[in-house]
Amino acid sequence: MATILDRIVEFTADRRGYITTRQARHIGIDPTQLRLLTARGQLEHHARGVYRVLSTPTAAHDDMAEAVAWSLGRGVVSHASALHLYGLLEERPTPICITVPRDNYPRSAGSDRYRIRRRDLNTSDVTEHVGIAVTTIERTLRDCAADGMDIDCLTGAIDKAVSVGLLDRKTAQELRGIRWPEPANLRSAALARLRIQSVDATTPMSPSRLAVLSSFMRLAVVDGYSGVTMRSLAGALNMKAPSLYSHFPGGRDQIAAEALRWNCFAFAQSAVQAVDGVNDPDEFFDALVRNHALQQFALVQNDIFDLIVASDRITGTTLPENIRDEVLDLSDVYRRTLFAAIRDIGFVGEVALVGDIAITVLDGVSSWTRNSPGMTDDAVADAALTTVRAVLAAHSTAEERRSAE
Repeated sequence: MATILDRIVEFTADRRGYITTRQARHIGIDPTQLRLLTARGQLEHHARGVYRVLSTPTAAHDDMAEAVAWSLGRGVVSHASALHLYGLLEERPTPICITVPRDNYPRSAGSDRYRIRRRDLNTSDVTEHVGIAVTTIERTLRDCAADGMDIDCLTGAIDKAVSVGLLDRKTAQELRGIRWPEPANLRSAALARLRIQSVDATTPMSPSRLAVLSSFMRLAVVDGYSGVTMRSLAGALNMKAPSLYSHFPGGRDQIAAEALRWNCFAFAQSAVQAVDGVNDPDEFFDALVRNHALQQFALVQNDIFDLIVASDRITGTTLPENIRDEVLDLSDVYRRTLFAAIRDIGFVGEVALVGDIAITVLDGVSSWTRNSPGMTDDAVADAALTTVRAVLAAHSTAEERRSAE
């Protein structure tokens, strides 16, 4: 009769030795047995709810197999990480990108190692490669194109996929014939995603509920995030603390989480409104940068928000999982909108690098304006734009490419 370990070994044979507590239940094994086998030295604990059979030989890309297991076994390696897994991209993307169903919420511990995309993939878009669940070659290439990957990398990946037998010539010809998104279309697509995901910023929400969330963020600026209590919040709203519980049964934790979510979505909405109807690429970029700077300058609570999110990235415990995912997803969409705008104004170089530098500069507005009291909104916005434009100029490789040609 097969032992529990035998059953686990058989189940994980084509899964790089990984098993989750969810999978254990699915095959009729009490998850507590995983902990017992770990104590006996037959399994090893890799992440919360993720175990691996110790006798399984290690192999390349085990970290990607662990990523799939960490997603409760429902995720797949995707985008640039999938391209690397297939051997079509030399540089190893960090963090590992995985696509999970929209209703999938993995544990927060370890989330800093992964970039999570939420989408309900068709079964025809998912396959296995070297024993790891991954998006198909075609789906991967389309996803990378939508992400704005360099066209040379994409066409090179298509050619290599054909040469090693991962892609048939007919599909490759079809992919080569696709008009990959031009920068302006990338910008429009990114803005469309930002518009859709930011529409939930303040609706449906009553004025009284919105007042609570706004007051929480204002108090957090004065008293610190952890210093805001139900009593102090009720006092600021000129109401009794018990009345707050009728709106927020979860108390301070619920208010804090919803306030952070609202702040994030409100910021995204301001960006959408700032560029609404702007078609010229330079005007679009300038409006996006100026709005970011003014939001940070005028609303000090945005600094509190940035600190809380940064703290959560380190500890993984500051924000509830559902709020964390929403905040990170929206932040990622905003980031890609800025990257698309940078491409659209003709920048040649490492877009992700200069984009992240720009965001760091803009997030730090309150720091570099602190010793310049009396700065007007226009002066702050102009200074931010000048600095960000200078960053782009300093990192542009356009002249180098022209010289090489």
